[in-house]
Amino acid sequence: MIIDYLGHSEVLINMKNSKWETVKILSDTWLSSYSVADLMQRNPIVNINYDLLETVDAVFISHSHMDHLDPYSLINIFSKLKNNPILLLPETLAFIKKILISELDCDIKILKNKEDYKINGVVVRWYIFPDISITNEADVMTLSVRNNEEIVFSEIDIIPWDFEEWIGEVYKLFIEKDYKTRLYLSTRNELEWNLQIVDLAKDYREEFADEYKQKRIWEIYEHYNNISAMEEEWIWANIYNLPWFVRWFIGQWIIFPVKEFVTDALKLQIMSLDENIKMETEISNDFGIDYPMYALNKVWEQIWEDKYEWMWRYIFEEWNLQKVEKIPYLEWEYYKAEQDLSIDFSRNLKKEPVLFEVWKEDYLKDIENYLNTRFLAYQLGRIDSNLKNLALENNWKYIIQLKNWKNDVLGYFVWTLWSLNFEFIKEVNTKYNETYYFEDIVNFLEWKIELYSNFWSYLESWTNIYLWECLWADFLNNDILLKKYNYHFTLAKSWISQEELTLKVIKNLFEK
Repeated sequence: MIIDYLGHSEVLINMKNSKWETVKILSDTWLSSYSVADLMQRNPIVNINYDLLETVDAVFISHSHMDHLDPYSLINIFSKLKNNPILLLPETLAFIKKILISELDCDIKILKNKEDYKINGVVVRWYIFPDISITNEADVMTLSVRNNEEIVFSEIDIIPWDFEEWIGEVYKLFIEKDYKTRLYLSTRNELEWNLQIVDLAKDYREEFADEYKQKRIWEIYEHYNNISAMEEEWIWANIYNLPWFVRWFIGQWIIFPVKEFVTDALKLQIMSLDENIKMETEISNDFGIDYPMYALNKVWEQIWEDKYEWMWRYIFEEWNLQKVEKIPYLEWEYYKAEQDLSIDFSRNLKKEPVLFEVWKEDYLKDIENYLNTRFLAYQLGRIDSNLKNLALENNWKYIIQLKNWKNDVLGYFVWTLWSLNFEFIKEVNTKYNETYYFEDIVNFLEWKIELYSNFWSYLESWTNIYLWECLWADFLNNDILLKKYNYHFTLAKSWISQEELTLKVIKNLFEK
């Protein structure tokens, strides 16, 4: 088995079938330099030489976020490869099938949960695991690929809950045959915390970073504790004790765009992949669990002096990393910086919406309708941060303030336990729970910005962002997603530079 790591969550899995032919499956498709709607940059930036790559048998898309389902990359993939690969689409994304067929002129296989599907003799299977609440990762479909001797399973973009169903399904998958390699790919993403620490005063950064690390330690401890408990109760054997098992950690490096703007933000990283692997090793050993695991850059520090040369091809045989070589079709550019939480750094953002567009106030009715048909059910149904409990802390009211681009207050959407619905009023005599620019909410409803673009908006740090999270909650917003992908495929086909699209917006957000 050969794994070409392409940065972020993207991997090209190369596996032999029974005829000893190589079957190539691309898992996720963000190969572009920027995530336009999030106003974020990929690190490393990669450039694929499709003349050298030549063919791919199948392209798998795990879920709807643009750092996985990227129209700009998909246009390149399906127009520049020498063959026309089949597109593997989770049933959670079946609603965008027509758009993809129209834009890419490709064959699509809709994947059902726990279904096996053969691609030129190699078997793939997918899982969607249960979750305790609706999140922006609720539609993620994980992936496994196997032949008679090797298997790889990838978490993609989630850390699965330690339910018996998850433990059992993956364990059963890994013991179906006497595999010579059992490779488990884990993805780690500190993005949300990395984005928050950037705007903290330097005196608070160490405390903030320590808080996050303690949270991760607790999560890892609970994971191994649950695994051990299931083993002791004879529910499932310990997957980590299986022969030829190896775990490989990869990091999702999404950063603030560094060109001209926020280069020093790279120094304000919460935690490295090496620190992740150290935590995993120490805690698993405390439970008497010892198995091979690698952090991506840790592997290369053992082989080369320059630890930053890490866009490489990994060849696994009988669980061991046997050989590495450069990926022949890939060029890359990696932005690096040593962690330094003590630096003086400020982004000095303007107090205005992310996108400067003037919308008619008629949209207030659309926002009110959204609050009452989606946000209300979403927030009342949450186990954490339940709307009733939040209102209890504010005189039984939950209040969302809207300002316009001039920073004038347009009014407030107010929900009370006895009113059942949000109502728009001009003035309130108590504190508000959330605050947004009217233009940002409308631009979200109109498909032009996404979740992490709010890190470019200057708003009070103490307020909640639950409405913003709801706007990106999967299953609730398929109509918004359809608008989004129609919009971005149109841009992608015009061959407009993503760098130009992203940096032009960001440049206007800084004070001169």
